[in-house]
Amino acid sequence: MSGSPIVDDEGRAFGKHARVVEVMTDRYGRIFGRVYVGDTDVNRELVAQGFAWVYRKYSNDAELLELQAQAKEKGLGLWADPNPIPPWGVAPGAAGVVL
Repeated sequence: MSGSPIVDDEGRAFGKHARVVEVMTDRYGRIFGRVYVGDTDVNRELVAQGFAWVYRKYSNDAELLELQAQAKEKGLGLWADPNPIPPWGVAPGAAGVVL
């Protein structure tokens, strides 16, 4: 992914190596997985801090759902907005247009 502002020529994101543990592949061949940097579960941390949604269509992970509920209750990250719009609710290429 050379030339990416996030991933360098060595495959490091933000200067650190990450690994993806595949959880499933959807009907389009896209891989869904957990991302780790060292021992840190990046998915878990993003959800816990309110910086990511749990997409229930592809995840029923009880821990992530609980962390999302806690972040929402505390008003963290995207949950600071009283009416956050999920990324799957926005038309591609049309910022602010809700499907």
